[in-house]
Amino acid sequence: MSTKAPLPPTGTRDFLPDAVRRRRHVQGIISRCFERHGYEPLETPAMERLEVLLGKYGEEGDKLLFKVLHRGDKLKRVLESSPVQESDLTELGLRYDLTVPLARVAANYPEQLTRVFKRYQIQPVWRADRPAKGRFREFFQCDVDILGSQEILAELDIFSAIGEIMDELGLRDFELHINHRKWLSGLLSSLAVPASEHATVLGVLDKLDKVGPQAVLEELREKNVSEACREQLPRLFDAFLAGRPQPEDFASRVEDQAGGPEAMGQLRSVLAWDGPRGGRIVWNPLLARGLDYYTGLIYELRIPPWPSSFGGGGRYDNLIGMFSARPVPAVGFSFGLERVLDILEERGLFPEFEGHARAVVGVLDPAVITWALDAVSGLRAQGLSVDLFPEITAVGKVMKWVDRKKVKYVLLMGSNEMESGTVSWKNLQTGEGGSVPLAEISSILR
Repeated sequence: MSTKAPLPPTGTRDFLPDAVRRRRHVQGIISRCFERHGYEPLETPAMERLEVLLGKYGEEGDKLLFKVLHRGDKLKRVLESSPVQESDLTELGLRYDLTVPLARVAANYPEQLTRVFKRYQIQPVWRADRPAKGRFREFFQCDVDILGSQEILAELDIFSAIGEIMDELGLRDFELHINHRKWLSGLLSSLAVPASEHATVLGVLDKLDKVGPQAVLEELREKNVSEACREQLPRLFDAFLAGRPQPEDFASRVEDQAGGPEAMGQLRSVLAWDGPRGGRIVWNPLLARGLDYYTGLIYELRIPPWPSSFGGGGRYDNLIGMFSARPVPAVGFSFGLERVLDILEERGLFPEFEGHARAVVGVLDPAVITWALDAVSGLRAQGLSVDLFPEITAVGKVMKWVDRKKVKYVLLMGSNEMESGTVSWKNLQTGEGGSVPLAEISSILR
């Protein structure tokens, strides 16, 4: 029998105490900023019905859904039938993102939510992707959305929150790349790409940063996208990648197309804003965002020269209407928590975290257990975080354990301390210490 400990499933991770503290530090900054902006918290189940998830993310996204098998007798009955189809085996899936569950919630609770609903949500999602550096099958998303507003002010409110969060994290060299789905559709129409193929082409263009122009063109050829489109795209790639283009430079291509003037107007409005705190807004005419549900402005958070984005989002005015007869305009953004953590680690921007407890108490004699427990309870009742070493042992063992706990104080309680009503203490950072009456130790710990 192997004695090797089993690892977590591929693409998932365990988070030890230091990692959890760092994650909570970043999540706390994000949560506090969103709440300052008036966004309300929301949580949804890890699983959704497949009918909710399928058809919202495009063909590629549907392939990455983790599906949950039936259980017990229901699974047994299916397996005994013939033939067995994949659709017979499952009706649930792990959530792929937090946006589609939000749309379902909005459709289910129209009376409980305000007409304009601002929410944030921080929970894990799952994707059956191929694990790689920085890419996991289970990861956290930090989402913020505004439902019920068609105004560009909704996007700018979200951009403002993004800027404040990045500023507080110390990542002030960020760029917010923006584009517009209707601008892209107008561009494809100008290239004689039928509207029925727009989603396919945009899904391939979304891979441009990852695979490069040649691979994009090859995949478009494999998907039978028109030769005329493929011949014109390289020239557009060169033009878009040269310098910092402005929408006006390519306005003539889309101004006569459906949605073109609206897209141009919104791009100009956002670019005319001074921008979020600490960063700048950049028009990226090749930004596509591969999810099918986007309908308007789209954007990604980037920090050059990092090749990957640190978050993204866009407007999705039709998604909630898939679950309700009532169309609801919506816009949102999601932080890529793992990548934010990576760059903070790389740049040394995490603060030094103390241990969760302010002090550790070591009990040196079984005869003082009741007295020591009463003393510890009294300190905790005063709001102090006090850790109890759960063994009766010698001072040396207590100090060895404390050395790895990142606490500031160690308190020792033995028979001498109980008889005199005192506590022996030491500040592990300064080396100070001594013995004081039990009633005075709380002022030292503070």
